[in-house]
Amino acid sequence: EIGLYTGLEITPTAKWKFQLYHDMWKHPWLRYNVDAPTDGEEFFAKVTYTLKRRLEIYGQFRTKINSINSRPTGDAIAQVVDQKKTQLRLHLNNTLDKGFQLRTRLEWSFYSTPLEEQKGFLVYQDVVYSPLASPWTFSARVTLFDTDDYDSRIYTYENDLIYYYAIPAFSDQGSRFYINVRYKGIRNLTAEIKFAQSRWLDMTSVGSGNDEIPGNTRSEIRAQVIYRFDN
Repeated sequence: EIGLYTGLEITPTAKWKFQLYHDMWKHPWLRYNVDAPTDGEEFFAKVTYTLKRRLEIYGQFRTKINSINSRPTGDAIAQVVDQKKTQLRLHLNNTLDKGFQLRTRLEWSFYSTPLEEQKGFLVYQDVVYSPLASPWTFSARVTLFDTDDYDSRIYTYENDLIYYYAIPAFSDQGSRFYINVRYKGIRNLTAEIKFAQSRWLDMTSVGSGNDEIPGNTRSEIRAQVIYRFDN
């Protein structure tokens, strides 16, 4: 791969920040699922407004163009075509006091090739409660999503258990909520639990193979206790 990445960050005042980057690349040989030399590019722009550490609003734009194999008629020999993915995001983080936050996000996705076009939308609302004087912390989220297919899916990061990383992909139509509770009231001990449930419209089963679940609902529960010994 041969490429060139250019980035820029501008902070004209304490309230405003502008971030930009442009990435372009070229693959001089075949790659997985791409049967020809190709090139591509990605552009990103983000504008953030912050008000006295209590309110942060940002708008974000990202678009990426690269190449994939396509067999529209089932031919043995694939055609290499361009695919374009574009995402728009509006995010608001409102700190009501030192231990209480509300986070709201709206995100749109657009996917296209010469043969098809897809679009998607997601909105979520977070509630985060973490007072300094309390051993309890709490976070919860409600998400609604609607995408034409998997190629227009939208990813979001979720609060989860310590050392557990969760960035689920949302596609089709449905909703999801989760509740995450953590307790640190005993010295050296942390106990936490998370419950999440996803529900899809017009589905008779979720997943595939050994992970297939009858119906349109999938529930998850995780819990752990961590005890750290003093040296």
